[in-house]
Amino acid sequence: MRTKQLLAGLFVLLATLTSTAAAASADEARYCVTDLATGTEECYTSSEAVQRDLAASEAVPVLYAYQHINYNRDEDGLLTIFTSPTTCTTAYDNELNKKRATLVQHKMISSWATADYCRVRFWENQNFVLPQSALSHVGTDCPDMRTCFGSQNWNDRAASLALT
Repeated sequence: MRTKQLLAGLFVLLATLTSTAAAASADEARYCVTDLATGTEECYTSSEAVQRDLAASEAVPVLYAYQHINYNRDEDGLLTIFTSPTTCTTAYDNELNKKRATLVQHKMISSWATADYCRVRFWENQNFVLPQSALSHVGTDCPDMRTCFGSQNWNDRAASLALT
């Protein structure tokens, strides 16, 4: 039931991005799905293909990462949806359960939104090499990575991430 609710929310989100995707080149993959449990990553040229991929899986979306500020609504940019077989919890319970040492959006994340009570932390280098951002707050999304971590500008810096 929870997965279907999350997928319904995802469909609404992707529908708002469809007009942006139409402006992108037809052969350019603008939507990626990264499974944090298996490490598999698939990229697509349409939001419809992403919807089919997610509907066919048991994976739960836990993070939406956008190439541009304001959740990619103003430009043609890459959207990566990170999924996990399990949801996040409201308590800090060990970032090792949901992590990605390298990103398809290597140093290209400018905004993000979490799902299902997830908290996220970013590292500037691959394989979790410092420096790292602060851990985000539960239920707080980031429309602009230049300002979401106080005085730390994390725009286009993230090369690895972990969620809890």
